[in-house]
Amino acid sequence: MECSETTNERTLQPLLDAYCEEWVCSVPPERVQVYEEFIAGLRDSGITEGALNVGDEAPVFELPNAAGDLVSLSKLLEHGPVVLTWYRGNW
Repeated sequence: MECSETTNERTLQPLLDAYCEEWVCSVPPERVQVYEEFIAGLRDSGITEGALNVGDEAPVFELPNAAGDLVSLSKLLEHGPVVLTWYRGNW
């Protein structure tokens, strides 16, 4: 299956913006404020200074997936582009 040009990063931001707007309208304002304060704290901490940006090359690594199995970036890249996501785990 080939990806169409509409599935690239140029069209992702409007989708993310729409999702965010919908989320903000669907949760209590206090929860939105907690999230916004947390995100601002992360930005103020300087953590984003070491973050990769669009177009940066990720270092080679091996990490456990959600099931605890080790996953190698280099092995995944053998099959094509890779999208990485992180999650906090148990909320």
